[in-house]
Amino acid sequence: MSAARTPRPGPDMGGLTGDWERLARIRAKAEDAAATRAEPQANEPDSPQNDAVTSRHHDATTDDADGTSDTDQPRPARPQRRARGGRRPAPAASDAVALTVRVDPDEATEIDHWLLALRDDAHRTRLDKAEAIRELLRLARDHEPTRKALLKRLT
Repeated sequence: MSAARTPRPGPDMGGLTGDWERLARIRAKAEDAAATRAEPQANEPDSPQNDAVTSRHHDATTDDADGTSDTDQPRPARPQRRARGGRRPAPAASDAVALTVRVDPDEATEIDHWLLALRDDAHRTRLDKAEAIRELLRLARDHEPTRKALLKRLT
């Protein structure tokens, strides 16, 4: 008995002839179209096409009217979303400061039921504890009767 094997022929790829060239042509055409869209128009200096869109680690190549580039401006930590009902979006995880509140198991269950009822009353699909606590703290800071009621409870 011999351990030598006879090599098998590879799969028939005859139906894929020219696919790599076709893919290269499609990509080149897409890059040309993107480059054409990105070229600034000489007759429109304030055109939106002239604004440089940069990533975080890429230097802007155009200057603003006051001579500062886009990288001179501080970047927001997170894009601002539309706020509903006076809400502000939560801070990004990298900018957030952790806050831990310890409660006993019975109180945790009551808080969960209260949040579910609050979510239903607000006609929202989701409401997490962190958002509710942030809004309660803002309410206590901004609304004087709530602040006074909190002080009365704490003293």
